[in-house]
Amino acid sequence: MDLDRLLDLLPHPVRAEAFRLWASGAVHLRALDPEVWIASISTESRAMETRWRRPGPEEARAPEALRIRGCGCRSAKPCAHEGAAWLALLFDGGGLPEEAQAELQRLEAQLEPQTAVELLRLARRRRWALPRGRKPELVRRLAARLSVYYRLGLWREELDPELERLLGLIRLLGQERVDPEELEARWMRWAEGDRLTFRAVWRRAIQQGLLIPCALGHDGRPRPHAHLPATLPLSQLPPPVFPATVYRGFPPEQTVAAPPLRLLLEEARRWWVLRPPARILRVHPQAHRFPWLWGWPHDPEEVEALLARHAGSPPPYEWLTVPAEEFDPRAVEALGERMGLPWEGAAFIAEILWRLSGEGSGEAFPFAPGIGEEDPIARWWEIWRSGATRFEIAWLRRRDPTVRLVRSLGWMGGIEQLYYEWGRGRKALIELLATLPDEWVDWMDLARAVEAAQPPGFAQDRLDQPWRLVRGRPAQEPVPIAEHLRAYLEGTLFWLGAVALVYEGGSLRAFRLTAQGRRWIRGEIPGAEEPESLPETQWLDERTWSVRPGPEAAPLLWLSGRIGRPMGSPFVFALDEERIAEVFREGYRPEEILSRFEACGLPPTAALRTALERVWDSMRRVQVFEEVTILEAEDPWTLQELLAATGLGSAIRGWLAPHVVVIEEAALERLLKELRDRGYFPTVVEG
Repeated sequence: MDLDRLLDLLPHPVRAEAFRLWASGAVHLRALDPEVWIASISTESRAMETRWRRPGPEEARAPEALRIRGCGCRSAKPCAHEGAAWLALLFDGGGLPEEAQAELQRLEAQLEPQTAVELLRLARRRRWALPRGRKPELVRRLAARLSVYYRLGLWREELDPELERLLGLIRLLGQERVDPEELEARWMRWAEGDRLTFRAVWRRAIQQGLLIPCALGHDGRPRPHAHLPATLPLSQLPPPVFPATVYRGFPPEQTVAAPPLRLLLEEARRWWVLRPPARILRVHPQAHRFPWLWGWPHDPEEVEALLARHAGSPPPYEWLTVPAEEFDPRAVEALGERMGLPWEGAAFIAEILWRLSGEGSGEAFPFAPGIGEEDPIARWWEIWRSGATRFEIAWLRRRDPTVRLVRSLGWMGGIEQLYYEWGRGRKALIELLATLPDEWVDWMDLARAVEAAQPPGFAQDRLDQPWRLVRGRPAQEPVPIAEHLRAYLEGTLFWLGAVALVYEGGSLRAFRLTAQGRRWIRGEIPGAEEPESLPETQWLDERTWSVRPGPEAAPLLWLSGRIGRPMGSPFVFALDEERIAEVFREGYRPEEILSRFEACGLPPTAALRTALERVWDSMRRVQVFEEVTILEAEDPWTLQELLAATGLGSAIRGWLAPHVVVIEEAALERLLKELRDRGYFPTVVEG
């Protein structure tokens, strides 16, 4: 039985008073015989004597089970006097169960380096009576009182706003061992205070026993640190509250939420079983020779260039790219076309299905036994919290292909080390989200809070960080923390259904936790998904339109993503003539695009017709192909599957229609063999 369950045996209304009587020295124990103890309680108004049975190792510890004779109160439940005697029996008389003793011993180990004078000063500050004897007994008794003091929450009565901010920051960082030199700069940004104020707050935290000082060896000299008390969990510290701007009254057309994830998973799983996307898994042929590659995904060409640059022995300060893409992008696009989802939604679904499929990955984190055997969304939430997903990096690369995740060669141990770091960052994000009201909140306020605290697990340009997010070529610059946060909000948390978003002018403006998201943040078991607002299929102006996601809108949504540029929301698009030209090169004609819009209930505007005609006129030309073969698929989606599953793309000479391509005749035999190996049996027509 641990300390929390032990103290729950004492009636709640009398806990605080019972503790104050016991800690002030009002209770005196003496043994009547080995099994019976007498507890004398002396107060200003009366003195009384109670008798208690000392519990055995396996016996119940409830006050009613151990009490032989009470103090004379008529109540059947223990009063404050009897509660104080019960605390003295367990903590001073050696009646604690083994689990609770182990917790106390960890706190005793933290107090042991302190001098007897420092321990007595800490006790006198709270008017606790301790015997002036040997230091081991002093440490044991002080640890007992501090443990109960922490677990009953009485320490919160002594907090001031500055202490609350300091402890809230420590909780956000998730550090039980705190370095004041590292914490100082963070606290000055977080609390907008100065150095002198921080040091005064730090001293008060130590004087009140909320931090226990220690010294660690560092570069040949002791470096001051402090520990959180072992019996004061991080989760009990004040929450990391930060100032946030609240909005009300956004019009429905500005808000967007993801479609119900459970329905999408059920639909996608049927496609996944039939056509599982091929994973991108490339390994350098000599990776087994280099410990700095063990357990890390990598780009073989980059490794080869690194070895050539350093004569086969690169130094540990070099940086190496960690590939973020799990699957062939064309396979993700094919899934999106089938499901009526933009690329981000399809990539998110693909990673969920793979992580929960039970397939081996070579990574040391648990997979679910199967998607049908437990709630897949709850399981995914736990995997995401642990840090073991890479969707956010793929989301960033989709918006800026120059973004790269790099890590130091000296950082060994495999990608699980990176997942651990990301898990700490995601827990910090959850701590911040848990403090928000049930309103629309400016996302930049959350970004400023993350930038001020700089919790581990977020993109930072620090010398001691063994991984980084960089962008730009050839010159590189670090990806800002705010962009990494956006990948969480607009990426995983959005598609998971944990947040709804508001866009203004194509940019993210605010977000709000959904009911489902609040349950996850609080650690509750998720219930049924509640419907959130989804955009309607309609024109917003002459060149901008929105599409309501779903299988019935799959053709229009897929086409919208090809000819339009996403305007913040993944379901709102603006005409892009460069993208239209790319679609025409794949064989589409203007009349086909216009008919697709008409068929989905979205009459084309004059701006759409003009843009199609202008691009088509600029591209119209005669093409002559010699010694070629025509490949015709049943529909555009089947052709996209072939592109994702085979090497068809390298043999294409041109497009005649969205489902008809011209391929090199020399590649025909190779393609036929590859198609048959993949389970496709094409009909060959000669002539």
